Amino acid sequence: MKKSLYLLLILFSLLFFNSCAKKEKLSMMDVSDEELYKKAYNFYEQKKWNKSIDFFQKYIFTYPATKRTELAQYYLADSYFNKKSYTESIVEFEYFLKNYKNYNLKKDALYKLCISYYKISPPYQFDQSLTFSAIGVMREFLVEYFDDERKNEIDSLLNLLLSRIEEKKLHTGDFYYKGKKYKSAIIYYQLVDENNLKNDLKDRYYFSYGRALYKNKDYQKSLEILQKVSENSKYYRDSKKIIDKISNSL
Repeated sequence: MKKSLYLLLILFSLLFFNSCAKKEKLSMMDVSDEELYKKAYNFYEQKKWNKSIDFFQKYIFTYPATKRTELAQYYLADSYFNKKSYTESIVEFEYFLKNYKNYNLKKDALYKLCISYYKISPPYQFDQSLTFSAIGVMREFLVEYFDDERKNEIDSLLNLLLSRIEEKKLHTGDFYYKGKKYKSAIIYYQLVDENNLKNDLKDRYYFSYGRALYKNKDYQKSLEILQKVSENSKYYRDSKKIIDKISNSL
């Protein structure tokens, strides 16, 4: 008897919630285009991001082809951005940029897409696919909006990501060096574009590359690279020791 009552209670609850969901769906269909958009935008202005996301999604679903749909798509993406849900903001901003043409909103959407990709791009130790995507959208922004006041910010972030790509190569070279695979290490060091390395990584790069060349008995090239290590670097003393060894043997 108790089991039957428990099952009936569960069934009643399911029917009740299903009925409420249907009523909410029907009520949304009864809400006008303007009224539903205003509800969504009011939540956006109040910084109630979860609510604004929910209502902008309902608006786009209910009114997929109105004059406000473009705005709803942008504010949906921006709500995710403000909520710091960057993966979702990337999806929504990319959809907006692909499907809508509003010049001012497109510029802001591309800027925030750059920031979103930057936020989720991983440290150099991990796969850099997202970093390459970030670099691509940042370069697009700098080409299309070269006179925008946010240009310097994006350019600075771009340089950080370019350095991260080079640091990945440097890290891989170091990995092979530790395994005493000097030729493999040299291949990766040769791939590094020193112009894109942050200044605080350059001395480490020169020392690592020069050291690997020395181990591989390419003394002349090793000497050339190690002489680039600055005197105030923590790598200078060890570099100087190798330079002296090479100089004494030549």
